[in-house]
Amino acid sequence: MIESNTADVYGGGIYCWYSSPVITGTRISGNTSSASGGAIRTIGGSGPSLDNDILCGNSPDNIGGPWDGAGDNCLADNCQDNNDNDMPDDCEDLYCEGDANGDSVVDINDLLAILDSWGSPDGDITGDGETTIDDILIVLGNWGSCR
Repeated sequence: MIESNTADVYGGGIYCWYSSPVITGTRISGNTSSASGGAIRTIGGSGPSLDNDILCGNSPDNIGGPWDGAGDNCLADNCQDNNDNDMPDDCEDLYCEGDANGDSVVDINDLLAILDSWGSPDGDITGDGETTIDDILIVLGNWGSCR
């Protein structure tokens, strides 16, 4: 977690100067800078890769400069989380492949939902019109948190 930091000009949370870090599964929130990139500021050919990160509540913005989004990232203006699931409410509509029950986690409950729908279109994730082994493979391949 990178939280509640302040920078005089750029990059309250992270300042990338000629660097391209890989940032995975990190929450970057409540950071501030006076010019750009409250969470992350990139400059000088930098190109950080973000994968399944949460950036929220950073000021004046979340990211200033180029970056590569390698996975489902949540970028939200605020970090409000009314249902206390560690995901900002503004990001809960992100699509999570394999999450059959919509709880932002791919787990045994999703596998059971797919099995319960076997042969019908109800548990179809692949879009082929019926629930098959291909749908189970998607659940197993995306097992875990949707962040």
